[in-house]
Amino acid sequence: MRLLSIILILSLFFHCKSDDQKQAFGPNTFFCDAEQLSKEGSQFISFGNEFNGGAGQTSDEAYEGKYSCLVDKNHKYGFTYIFKELVPGECFNITVRRKSANSKGILVAQSVKEGIYKHEQYSFQKKDENGWDVLAMKIQLPMNVDSLEGLKIYVFNADEEGESAYFDNLKIHRYQRTPSEEPIGNNVMSIQLADNDLETLMSYRDLAVAKKVIAKKWKKNFDGMLNYNGKRVKIEIRLKGDWTDHLEGDKWSYRIKVKGGETIMGVKAFSIQNPTIRDFLNEWVIHELCRHEDLLTTKYEYVPVVINGVNFGLYNFEEHFEKQLVESKDRREGVILKFSEDGFWEDNLVYMATKEKTSKPFYQSSTIVPFKEKKTFKTPKLEHQFLIAQNLMKQYKNGEDNIENYMDIDRLAKAYALMDLGNIEHAYAWHNQRFYYNPITSKLELITYDCYSTPGESLKRPFSIKGNGSSGLNVTVPHEYCLKSVFDDDEFLKRYLTYLKKYSSEAYLKNAFKSLSPKIDSLNKMIQNEYEYYFYDDHFLANNAKKIREKLPEYEEKVKNNTIKYALLSDIKNECILEKPLKHISLNAHIQEVKPSGAVELSLINYHCGPIKVIGYEIKALSDSLLPISSPITLTNYPTHKKETLLSIKEIPKKLFYQVVGTNDDSIYSVKVIRWPRPTGEVAYEKMMSETLNPSSKIYTLKDQSITFKKGVHQISNNIIIPEDYLVTFEPGTELIFNKGTFFMSYSAVQMTGTQEQPITIRSTDGTGNGFTVLQAADKSTLNYVVFDGLNTFDKFGWTLTGAVTFFESEVEIKNSVFTNNVCEDGLNIVHSKFKLSKSEVSNTFSDGFDADFCEGEVINSTFANTGNDCLDFSTSTITVSNVEISQSGDKGVSCGEASNITLTNITIDGAVIGVASKDNSTTLINSISIANSGIGFSAFQKKPEYGPSSIEVKEHTVNNVGKLTETDEDSKIKFNKKEGQAL
Repeated sequence: MRLLSIILILSLFFHCKSDDQKQAFGPNTFFCDAEQLSKEGSQFISFGNEFNGGAGQTSDEAYEGKYSCLVDKNHKYGFTYIFKELVPGECFNITVRRKSANSKGILVAQSVKEGIYKHEQYSFQKKDENGWDVLAMKIQLPMNVDSLEGLKIYVFNADEEGESAYFDNLKIHRYQRTPSEEPIGNNVMSIQLADNDLETLMSYRDLAVAKKVIAKKWKKNFDGMLNYNGKRVKIEIRLKGDWTDHLEGDKWSYRIKVKGGETIMGVKAFSIQNPTIRDFLNEWVIHELCRHEDLLTTKYEYVPVVINGVNFGLYNFEEHFEKQLVESKDRREGVILKFSEDGFWEDNLVYMATKEKTSKPFYQSSTIVPFKEKKTFKTPKLEHQFLIAQNLMKQYKNGEDNIENYMDIDRLAKAYALMDLGNIEHAYAWHNQRFYYNPITSKLELITYDCYSTPGESLKRPFSIKGNGSSGLNVTVPHEYCLKSVFDDDEFLKRYLTYLKKYSSEAYLKNAFKSLSPKIDSLNKMIQNEYEYYFYDDHFLANNAKKIREKLPEYEEKVKNNTIKYALLSDIKNECILEKPLKHISLNAHIQEVKPSGAVELSLINYHCGPIKVIGYEIKALSDSLLPISSPITLTNYPTHKKETLLSIKEIPKKLFYQVVGTNDDSIYSVKVIRWPRPTGEVAYEKMMSETLNPSSKIYTLKDQSITFKKGVHQISNNIIIPEDYLVTFEPGTELIFNKGTFFMSYSAVQMTGTQEQPITIRSTDGTGNGFTVLQAADKSTLNYVVFDGLNTFDKFGWTLTGAVTFFESEVEIKNSVFTNNVCEDGLNIVHSKFKLSKSEVSNTFSDGFDADFCEGEVINSTFANTGNDCLDFSTSTITVSNVEISQSGDKGVSCGEASNITLTNITIDGAVIGVASKDNSTTLINSISIANSGIGFSAFQKKPEYGPSSIEVKEHTVNNVGKLTETDEDSKIKFNKKEGQAL
């Protein structure tokens, strides 16, 4: 309660300048309309208050009245008001009208003492019919206001080319946020912290604002409670962001994690931030376009927020990087990665303090790290994925050729083209990029988010097509080469150009806004309740699209003539000699191997500008103790020392200790040891694609882009890998035997047309055949009279799938086919595809029979028998199943999960633990079904916290020897329309 009392007392302490002003606007509002000057003409007089900048008064333009304030290269400063008596933590709401042909001129709030506090604001509102727009700013002062020595609010124009700006009607309202007495509605996110924790959090905010960077040490988590939509959950909350634009307004950015097995809006971790941080609806629209184009992006919504009873108004809600992000976008769970930013921000802190560049190689020393690190290394499958994924990230970091080896280039081309449409720069920075490792393709996908940093940012930045560099452009900074080198890839450029044309077309934007306009109108109204001058301007994207169309002919010509080739000229210059090491840059240490004896081999690289000597280490059991290395090792300086040096010690270290060699400084420095091996850069796809098709093969004929597998029995001794854009056919009577770990993988559709008398057979006689896989084929595959027998799944180079037969992002029609005797997780696995499966059999499977994830499809007139787990397993899919017989299922006859919509008609289940299960927000409609010899007939429940309850509606059913007809949790429902025995 002590903090609440302070806030209430402070809210009463404001300085009133005059009775005239009080009568017009209230005691805490300061207004200047540029109409009246002081006698000497140097100041504006308005409602009893004096504003500097009177020399700029002009009658050339006026929003209201006769006059405005002109700022140009001769008079850079206009309206200026200085507050001397400040209140800790008080807020200012500032607006001013502006008229400027090229949007020159900004609004600034700055401490009188330079270098302590400064906030600039550009326009976020489109111009009226007379060319006037609005600059608006909300700020909150730190608690230590004495250090500011006053607050100066002014308008400013730094343009040196003579561009002028006119300002009118400056309005400054100062206020203190206080607890609201209004009841908190269900749609409001209410957060409660202990008073002392909130005070500590506020002190961290002040320290960050003073340093102009939010350092990691100020991102401490505090426990709290959160209420939303009738749900009350425990949370951890901390300050969020890198630059202090997240803290300079009157509502700050927070990262929130939900504790336990609960979620909020279907996510476990999320951020809330001022809508200005992401440029209002400009960010939301890009997210929606990404979603429509099947690109990964964060959930991005708007929600009112109350903290400790104080109403902070509208916030952005943005999910963090957890598995829900990818699963909600129809992707299988996989690790999410980034480049470590610690060194980058440490370097920035040094620069902020000294105003001198350190020349530290923060990019080269940055490690590749997973989100949810603890979970990743506690889960063998995720750890395995990460070790593969960091190799792909290393390729990208170094700008290696053939990006299709490590990146989903089609989706990357889409993302970059959409970023051009939005004139986006912020999301393009290396330290802002986030990647998902797709375990099915073994490639990276860019997650598009954090597109804009401030309102109007994209308007003031010149427009360009990212890949449109000049001929022979050389790059001198490694982290820029990482971003530019993708444009050296011919296949990427081809797709990038395709999507630039698509997204810049008038038809595309017309269709997009036809779909988005209703929600945009609704969000506009919500935002305008708090930001009265805001209105989303759809001309912004239309104007960018027009600029793309204008620039495309020139760019296409450059691409055609191959004149855009980027080259990294030199490594970063490192001129310092005796500079103090930086904690997150100087020494990089990975655990390469833990040997059976317990000895540990470390990989070391010195990124310091001078030589260092590694002298000791610390272990978990003896924290803060330096255990000496028997033979200290000296590492030469960077960039001379670029290759790793190996060091063996007796036990697993938590930290290493080192000293700088050749100086009078005998200080001992420490670095945290990274628990996983250094990335090698080896890429599974690259290794696999090195195996080329054989023009002289006796198994198939190869001509141009066509491959035909010949009739007869063929023992496969070499892997068969077919690139995209091939015509792949099989003659009736073809039999391929995959033993000794060989496999079939195609990036082209397959046409497998057998006959009842001469089926096509794909089998393994030793159970090691590494699967039959079709990935991201552009055309539809067809299978008729095909037998798959005894196959294992693809498992090579650390890249592992789950299906004996797999179709991923590849439409397929299967009929009269058999999938039997598989020795892996799924007999048939179709993912993110449209399919039709008819008159087929899946039997004798090790685990699931048929597993469909993120699919639309039909299963008709088929049988499923003797499965180790579920016969039919559907997740996040819309599927109709009819005339299907299921027998001897090791678990569920039909499993419907993760927001699936399944319709079952004329289904027979004989022998299952559960006949039909509907879980995690799935809806299952059963028109007619018969269940026999099973433990439970129908089960509906919620298993995962990010989903909701489920339902089953049964129109007609019969049961025989079923232990329990139904089983549900508290919120899920099972409805029967007719009594047992009235069907079939």
